[in-house]
Amino acid sequence: MHPPLTAPLVFLLLSGCGEARAPGGGEQGSGRPALPTVVLSDGQMPTPFDCGGTTCAERALDGFVCDAQTPRAEAVVVSGHSLPPLYLGGSAEALASAIACVAPSLVVLDTCYGFSTPLMEALVRAEEQARVVGSRRQVPGEGLR
Repeated sequence: MHPPLTAPLVFLLLSGCGEARAPGGGEQGSGRPALPTVVLSDGQMPTPFDCGGTTCAERALDGFVCDAQTPRAEAVVVSGHSLPPLYLGGSAEALASAIACVAPSLVVLDTCYGFSTPLMEALVRAEEQARVVGSRRQVPGEGLR
């Protein structure tokens, strides 16, 4: 496990909270379109996330492609069903890769058991440097509030 993240991750997992921040910041100056929020979902069921009057884009994890048309975003909301080792129907590595592609400064894991060791380790391996918040437990059907 990535040494700078180990102690905070262990503390947060033991405390029932889910927040971690790796050093640094998101990708800058990519030339790609930018949005306030990108919602990553399983693509099969409506997400409870409401963009709240701002412009956001929803992308399904299944078939996600990182290319010049993939928007950057200040925040990524992961919304849909997760039960480790599957997140939105895909692997921790697939989700971490999609998150890293969007290069956010904040990741909200609005999914059951999202703040889990397999996903945190995958985010570290993907060199994702965003602040990550989420639940270690089940999330109500209406999502985090």
